[in-house]
Amino acid sequence: MDRSFSRQTIDLDAACKLLVESSAVRKLLISSLGEKDSSEAIALMRSGDLTGDLGATIHDLLSDVIMNESVPVGAATIQAEHDQYPLLINEYEGIYWIWTPDIDPIGYFKLKADATSFIEFNWGDSAIIEDEQNPLKDN
Repeated sequence: MDRSFSRQTIDLDAACKLLVESSAVRKLLISSLGEKDSSEAIALMRSGDLTGDLGATIHDLLSDVIMNESVPVGAATIQAEHDQYPLLINEYEGIYWIWTPDIDPIGYFKLKADATSFIEFNWGDSAIIEDEQNPLKDN
């Protein structure tokens, strides 16, 4: 991950330190890896260093579950010079990430406010039209 995007972005290794506290993530590890490997996986996640074969497995497992089971917690439309496209802030077990069709994944955020700040900084010269039912900023 290119950290030049934002000081607030974190990679999956760092996000694991937060995700490991989630009971849903622990259940996922046990059901996917079994008791023995899930204990080792929890230790790797706590260290924030997903190394080796087990680290690669955890990385793939969490990347997929974050992508597929996240829920939108903020939505907007970006009105660029010649185009319009959707943008979402998604959340999975306390980790936030931004989805939009025009950029590759940029990393994760510990706070929704950090993701919103990133959006405002990077698309501030475009019109950001927030979804009234699911705004980017919490009230």
